[in-house]
Amino acid sequence: MEEAKQTHSRGELEIALWQTFTQGDRGPKVDRTFKGRIQKLLDLDRAGGFGAPSEFAFHAAAPPGRGQEVHFTLLDAFCLAIGLDLLDVGFKQSEVVFLLCHLRKDLADKLLAIRSDPPVLRAPLDQGDKRCFMVLRKVEMTETIGAGRATSQPMLLEPLFLNGPSGSDFLADMGYNNRTRIVLEIAELATLLEQELVKAPNIRRGRSA
Repeated sequence: MEEAKQTHSRGELEIALWQTFTQGDRGPKVDRTFKGRIQKLLDLDRAGGFGAPSEFAFHAAAPPGRGQEVHFTLLDAFCLAIGLDLLDVGFKQSEVVFLLCHLRKDLADKLLAIRSDPPVLRAPLDQGDKRCFMVLRKVEMTETIGAGRATSQPMLLEPLFLNGPSGSDFLADMGYNNRTRIVLEIAELATLLEQELVKAPNIRRGRSA
């Protein structure tokens, strides 16, 4: 289920993402390289062709053409934030868009659940652990799993979403031939991002993507 349709400009989006990832330590001016990462993800998403349940990773429907103003929902921004986290841990841009096209509907449901009972940022965990973990496995050595046939592309296995202590329990059980996972915390990410979107000034752009 898609979340409420309040939208944000591209300028608001970039500032909110920048503040979310830097915690304000670098000031409000968005770094050009960071903007470029967002642009490349949006361009790949616009091109489409990922054969997923959701046609687009960062939009509910096809965005307007270049030069026209584009607006983003909180869900769009949330998916982009997760995409940037995935870039940061080494995923290729095409892998990020492919994965998020497949996960957008799941992430929409998770976002609604997070917003219904959001975590208190920086609160001690003994006051209630409301974190949510997205647990991924990316397999480069594809010859080691399944039918044992190597493929030219890595395999992205179905992710797990684990709430609070169950995330710690999952990690505690890892070992033997179950040793590698990529873990992203998404509840505090969503909460912080929404706060930054509310605060972000609306800076109009000459061109939108």
